[in-house]
Amino acid sequence: MRVVLLGTIVFVGITYTWYTRLDERNPDRNYNYYSELARSFKRGYLYLAEEPSSALLALDNPYDYFLRKQEGVEDFPWDVSLYKNKFYIYWGPAPALCLLPFSDKTLVKIEDHHIALAFAFGLFLYAALIAAVFWRRLKNAPIWVFGISLFVLALSIPTVTMLSGANIYETAIFACQFFFIGGCYWAYSSFRDNAPSEWKLALASIHWGLAVGSRMTILPVVAFAAGVSLFGVAKRSGRNKLKQILSNLAVLGAPLLVTGVLLGWYNWARFDSVLEFGIQYQLTNVNYIEFKDSFSVRYIPGNLEHYFIHPISVKPRFPFISPVEFTASNARLAGLLYVAPFILLIFSPLPRMIMSWGRKHQAAEETNHDAENWMGLLLGGSAFIAALIILAFYFVTMRYMEDFMPSLLLLTILLVGREYQALSGVPGSRMVLSLFVIVTGIINLVAGLLIAMPAGGVAFMVNLLNSISKVLGFK
Repeated sequence: MRVVLLGTIVFVGITYTWYTRLDERNPDRNYNYYSELARSFKRGYLYLAEEPSSALLALDNPYDYFLRKQEGVEDFPWDVSLYKNKFYIYWGPAPALCLLPFSDKTLVKIEDHHIALAFAFGLFLYAALIAAVFWRRLKNAPIWVFGISLFVLALSIPTVTMLSGANIYETAIFACQFFFIGGCYWAYSSFRDNAPSEWKLALASIHWGLAVGSRMTILPVVAFAAGVSLFGVAKRSGRNKLKQILSNLAVLGAPLLVTGVLLGWYNWARFDSVLEFGIQYQLTNVNYIEFKDSFSVRYIPGNLEHYFIHPISVKPRFPFISPVEFTASNARLAGLLYVAPFILLIFSPLPRMIMSWGRKHQAAEETNHDAENWMGLLLGGSAFIAALIILAFYFVTMRYMEDFMPSLLLLTILLVGREYQALSGVPGSRMVLSLFVIVTGIINLVAGLLIAMPAGGVAFMVNLLNSISKVLGFK
């Protein structure tokens, strides 16, 4: 297992770097938001150093996109927040805080896509560690399935696609998921101990606090994760250990409480409101001061279709498949059921459960431990809540899938592993399961890499394939 894990880590690191560097970026529009915010923090202020132009400030309504276009005022970093003649960013400050140890000279060279690459790779490491720790408990699950699972975690839609065009949006999402999955790892590690480890619970809480500090929309997910953890701590501590329960609750709750207080102060200091992150003051193509329907349950049915069954384009030439534009948001989408069918294996236990329905006694599974059950509940609930938030949001884009895909894929992998364990004496069923793992895993990997292929990568791969064909005598 160690060889498989290390080999996959090396391959994923190279692949992530290759896709990130191949993207051709427009230097005229490349503003490094997090590095600039870190430089501002080091100087003692919360706004960006760049000053709004007099033309922008002279507009009757600078938040009106059409008015700005009409007057030709576009001399500002896109999607910043304008308040009291200063520019701010509405994305969480946590990634910028991580950059504070670097000097100004280094910060100038650190671009947002560099930060995205680091957080994406860190996210994969944490997810791989969770899968590896769990897989060690399985005596009858094949190592090759573990290997495929790692590649699925790393390369499924939309991770590589986001790296190919990484900007501030992708960086915020990767940072958020890195901290959230990292918190899940430390909480899982604590629950695997004989008694919950307080320092691990503290690390979990710190990670979750930083997740909220990276992307505020994950707050309901973190609240759920913390609630499940608190319940688990209380349950494992026993009825007669009130002191231990209170101690664990304090360790788990204190970092989250501190995070909430600091974020409230951060908002108040910038926008005179503890609940305002700068969303309504964005300089984008929507005037959020007037638009109040960002979230609504009426978006859910349509967004289910967009995110899960939106069509893809199949072509006879490399890269063979590509996402299809969704005109409402000018974003290219690919339905998850077409390009990431591995997630359907989340239902892999159903056939066995149906077949065993009504039986009075079933052999206990070797993986039926509290820590694994708790982890399944945490990942399942988190994926559901995160997906519900995205489905209820008016704007549709493929990068938002990353808000729930890491948790969903991890849950699927854990369920597949447990299913192999449960089917250890049923070779026919294991063979069918293996077939589905191989087919869906390959589709995930191939689709994830091909759809993410940037223009420079397409030319490179076409030339490479042509050269190989000539060498082999096919041309």
